[in-house]
Amino acid sequence: MTLGYFCLVLHSHIPYTKKAGKWPFGEEWLYEAMAETYIPILDILAGLNESARVCVSISPVLMEQLRDPYMNEGFEEYLGQRLAAASADVSRFAATSDYRLKKLAEGYVDYYEKVKDAYIRVWNRDLLGAFKSLQDQGRIEVITSAATHAYLPLMGDEASVRLQLLVGRETYKAYMGREPAGIWLPECGYRPRGGKDPHGGTLRPGIEQHLKELGIHYFLVDSHAIEGGAPLGIYSSRLAHSFQHADAENSAHTGRSTFRPYYVEDSGVAVFGRDRRTGSQVWSSEWGYPGDGSYREFHKRDEKSGFRYWRVTNRLTGLDRKELYDPDQAMARVFEQSTHFVCLVRNLLSSFAASSKTPGILVAPYDIEFFGHWWHEGPQWLRQVLTKLAEIPEVEVSTPSAYLSKYPPTEAVRLRESSWGVGGKHYAWMNEATASLWQELFAAESRLACVIEQCRNSSAFDTRMARLINQGIRELMLMQSSDWPFLITTGQAADYARSRFAEHKDRLEKVLTAAEALAGGCCDQRVDELEEIEQIDSLFSGLELSSLVNWS
Repeated sequence: MTLGYFCLVLHSHIPYTKKAGKWPFGEEWLYEAMAETYIPILDILAGLNESARVCVSISPVLMEQLRDPYMNEGFEEYLGQRLAAASADVSRFAATSDYRLKKLAEGYVDYYEKVKDAYIRVWNRDLLGAFKSLQDQGRIEVITSAATHAYLPLMGDEASVRLQLLVGRETYKAYMGREPAGIWLPECGYRPRGGKDPHGGTLRPGIEQHLKELGIHYFLVDSHAIEGGAPLGIYSSRLAHSFQHADAENSAHTGRSTFRPYYVEDSGVAVFGRDRRTGSQVWSSEWGYPGDGSYREFHKRDEKSGFRYWRVTNRLTGLDRKELYDPDQAMARVFEQSTHFVCLVRNLLSSFAASSKTPGILVAPYDIEFFGHWWHEGPQWLRQVLTKLAEIPEVEVSTPSAYLSKYPPTEAVRLRESSWGVGGKHYAWMNEATASLWQELFAAESRLACVIEQCRNSSAFDTRMARLINQGIRELMLMQSSDWPFLITTGQAADYARSRFAEHKDRLEKVLTAAEALAGGCCDQRVDELEEIEQIDSLFSGLELSSLVNWS
């Protein structure tokens, strides 16, 4: 008898970094994720029991980068640099007779050799193809996201919302060879119907209406959007010092449970809610697993190589007092905490089953980059969780689509506006520090719409003009990335985020000015810069973007 279902959802996203810096901000964000997260996770997924299936979300902008020859060549260079640095550390520590550090450095050499071998020999230098292959084998379900991971609830023009979602669907189809069943709304950001756009337009539809039109069957929200209560968030610990406003609407309990999906009113689109307890076990800064003193410390690096040789020790311990990392001690904690997590899952499903005739589903969504990159032991923890769950016959590891086919929703709900950010709404992306970005973005949307209309009505419309319009749409979508306001809010890379936003805004202005000139029968010198811009911001080049959405 099936007690219930466990659904692991791993969301993968890296902002567009091609030719936009390397270190500390830029292309190496992707290379670190490939080496420390994607390849280890692919190894785990490929080795799963065939009865266990995991849901993986891949943002379209990440899909494009994983298939870009320039980025893949850069990744191999990066692996060579990491191997050289690790080998140099082995020699350096051997010369000082610091054998504990030497052994840890040897571990890095072994690690990167295995990653390089897997990338070249096992996955044939094609990680996106590897995810597709696992989906084709029935081992995972891959879902899509918004094109450049735009924060949809705050988009100014409804055409932008449609375009982000439509490009997300079309990019998925191009790479996965099928229609996406589900979607990860960036930052779990959801907006119901109602309210007017910043341009003073008509009442806006709920995001689910766009999903319905695109044939997408389900999406996910944070727990408080369904249950009510205080939002858990994933960024609360990082931003709590900045956010002090309670959300009375979201604090009221609804009496609904995240152990069942629901239809969103009048749409036929299903929504799943994140489980609160299992989310806290990973995300909580106070008692989440990754803060364990035995695990590798993320924030302390060797001054020469940049490798991490220390353990958390205690979350209150200063970086200058961190103790050396002990891999065996860390793996012992992985075993204990994976066992604890599996018992928690079983108990939560058992508790729901006691009051429901329908087996419930426990949805556990996480950023995939958290496992391996941020939490070094995370992939091994995931491996043990999935292995141990497979040994419990009454708990089935499944996907949203598989569950919906057996137990479709029986109730329709009106969802609250929400996200999984601090405070449960939009603060992490819209605040005093980021308000000017949004005003510039709204103005850019209006400007693009006007130029498109002007070009379409021009008798001089030609191939160059079409290329300029398509590039303008790319630049607008890159401006819309949720990463820029978030990095400004957190202060993690505020100057870099502002610079990236400004670069895309400048390129947008260049191509639009050139398009206007051509539409008026002139030729602007900026036309000559188009090819260079296309080579840098080359994502979605296989799509005729201007034809996808009505920008009137």
